[in-house]
Amino acid sequence: MQAAFQTQDPATLGITMAATIAAAIDAAMLSRRDAYAGQPQAWHLFCEASHVATLNGPLRDAFIARVAEQRGADIALRLAAKADAIREAAIARCREAAPA
Repeated sequence: MQAAFQTQDPATLGITMAATIAAAIDAAMLSRRDAYAGQPQAWHLFCEASHVATLNGPLRDAFIARVAEQRGADIALRLAAKADAIREAAIARCREAAPA
């Protein structure tokens, strides 16, 4: 992923990387939608975790803290773990797609 962003201004690099990761997460959501047919609760959880995966650190922490307060720590921990996995997979896809 770094090679694709080497010529950019450092001030916009973080924003560009975040947008690229969010786009990869969106693409993954669209590609997996049919797999969740007839499973609305599972789709809802996947969408929520995907949303969390697109957030920056402070926003992510605030979202997870709010979930913990409203729905309990166990649910918040599972949501955070799923979001981390989704984000890591998106970053890996971006690295694979980036020119060397």
